[in-house]
Amino acid sequence: PDLLGVQEARELQVRDFENALPEYEFYGIGRDDGKTGGEFSGIFYRKNRFTRKDAGSFWLSATPDTPGTTFAAPPNKIPRIASWVRLTDTSTMRDFVLLNMHWDHIDVPAREKSAALVRERLATIAKDVPAIATGDLNCNDESPAFATLIAARANGRSLADSYRQLHPQRSSDE
Repeated sequence: PDLLGVQEARELQVRDFENALPEYEFYGIGRDDGKTGGEFSGIFYRKNRFTRKDAGSFWLSATPDTPGTTFAAPPNKIPRIASWVRLTDTSTMRDFVLLNMHWDHIDVPAREKSAALVRERLATIAKDVPAIATGDLNCNDESPAFATLIAARANGRSLADSYRQLHPQRSSDE
């Protein structure tokens, strides 16, 4: 793929990907400490097609700029993170933002707060360009958190569910 988001990747796995995919650049940080500790929700992109203009990460928490924090209630205190890159597609010279995230697997309110935070952050980091959001959302497309993520905002922007657009009929094995 031209773009690849990974979730639950540890530093050694990221390094393995980098060695196996020399035609890609990588951006991401560890969710535990903002460096290399814990899992990454990182992004690989083809360096011969895309140029990175900016990048960042934030924690899915009430204090999103504080490493290792979370919305999840005890006893589930696993930090969750979102990472993003602003890229220029050198074939079109157009910019876009790709955001990759990993939501909580147990706490429903934490997923709903994560969706709202991601939309809030996208309004800033991708205010003037298209955005793509990927990740392990740990919910289905009928959940309130998913609805919050894709819903239209005051500025009229919404996110499209590309899977559902390609597969409008639900199947039992989804």
